[in-house]
Amino acid sequence: MKKFESSVKKYKFDITMNLCVLTHLFPARSETFVREHVLGMARRGHQVTVIARSMDADIQQQELQKLDEFKITRIYIEQSQSITDELVRALRALLESPNRFRLLLKTNPWSRRSLLLALDIAKKVDALKPDLIHVHFGTLAARLERIRPFVRFLPPMLVTWHGYDANAMPRSLGEDVYHDLFATEAIHTVGSQFMRRRLLALGAREDQISINPMGIDLTRFAYRERPANSQDQPLKVLSVGRLDEMKGHRYLIEAFAHLKQRGVLSRLRIIGEGPLRSMLEKQIDDFGLMNSVKLLGSASSNQVIEEMYHADLFTLSGVEAKTGKVETQGVVFAEAQATGLPVVACDVGGVSDSLINGKTGILCAPKNVIALADAIEYFARNRFQINAFGKRGRFFVEDRFSLETMITKFEQLYR
Repeated sequence: MKKFESSVKKYKFDITMNLCVLTHLFPARSETFVREHVLGMARRGHQVTVIARSMDADIQQQELQKLDEFKITRIYIEQSQSITDELVRALRALLESPNRFRLLLKTNPWSRRSLLLALDIAKKVDALKPDLIHVHFGTLAARLERIRPFVRFLPPMLVTWHGYDANAMPRSLGEDVYHDLFATEAIHTVGSQFMRRRLLALGAREDQISINPMGIDLTRFAYRERPANSQDQPLKVLSVGRLDEMKGHRYLIEAFAHLKQRGVLSRLRIIGEGPLRSMLEKQIDDFGLMNSVKLLGSASSNQVIEEMYHADLFTLSGVEAKTGKVETQGVVFAEAQATGLPVVACDVGGVSDSLINGKTGILCAPKNVIALADAIEYFARNRFQINAFGKRGRFFVEDRFSLETMITKFEQLYR
C-alpha cells in the first residue's frame, strides 16, 4: 500500500520573533488548534508567550510537558470573581491612569469586568514588549482595541476568529459590536468561506481577511488502513464534541435508534463533556441503546487519536444553536480524515469546507435523522468504501489542513 506522508515543505522564517498569543483558556481541551499554533511557532524558533485567564480544569500535568519542553511561557490573569475584587482592580487602574475613568464609566457593549481584564493583559504585554500579538477570538481582540487609547503600549494585532465570536456574540451585543475593531489595521484570519462571509457582514473589509484553516500535526494523526470487517460485525462509529446544543448529539443518537430498528449492527462512542449529558443519557436509555451508545466523557488528544484508530467511521451531527453558535470549520473533521476515517457530517456553517461530499465523507441536512441513519448504514453495508473514502480523506487533509502550511502562512502574515 502506498505510504502516506505529508508533502509540505519545511520552511524557515528569516527572523525569529517575540510573539505574544492571547486567548481565553490555555490549554483548553476543546481548543487544541490554539495549542498546535503555539507549538508550531515555538518549533520554528520563535519566542512564544501565551496570556490567558486560566487553563481548563481537567488539564493534567503531563499535558503541559510539551509546552515546557519548547520553553513556552504561560501567564495567567484571572478575571474578577467578586464585586470587591472588581472595585479593587478598577481603583488600581484609575490610580495608574486617571483618564481611564471615561473607559470604565461607559463600558457598553463590554462589561467593566472584561475591560479590567483587558487592562491587566495590556500591562503584561507592555512588560513583554512583543513584536506583535496574535489574538484568538474576536471578542478578546475587540476589548483590547477598546482600551488601546488608555494604555502605553499595544503592538499590532493579528486576530483569528473561531465561531461564537462572530455568530453568537453579535446576536446578544449587536451586529455593530466589532465596528471599532474593523476600523483598525488589524489583520483577521478565518478557517472557512462561511466565516469570511460572516466577517464581511459584520463590517470587515475584504483586504483585512485571510483564509487560513486551523491545521493539524500530520505526524500525530497518522494514516491507518482499517481492517476489512464483514457486515456481521458492528460498524464502530466515533463522535467527538462538547455535549451541547451546537454539536447535535441528540440527532445522532436518534439516528442510531433507527439503525437498530433496521437491524444494522453499529456501535457509537461519544467523546466529550457538557451540560446536555443528563439529557443524552436519558435519551440513550429511552431508546434502549445502552449496549450500543456510550458517552465516554472528556479525553486527552492522545486518547482521541487512539479512539479514532479503533473506529470505522467518524460522525458529528452539528446544528446552528439558538444562540447562533455553529461549527465554522471543525478541526476534528480534519483529524479524523487524516487517520483514514470517512466522515458523516451535517451541512451547517463552514463544515462543507472540511470534507469533499461523496469522496471523503457524506454531508447531511442538519437535524435530518433519516439522512444521518442512511449515511451511516451506507458504510455498514459497504465496508470496502471505508478505506476508499479514508485514502481520499488523507490526501485532502494533507493538501488543505497541514499544520506546517498554517504556520507558514501565519509567518507570512506576521511580516
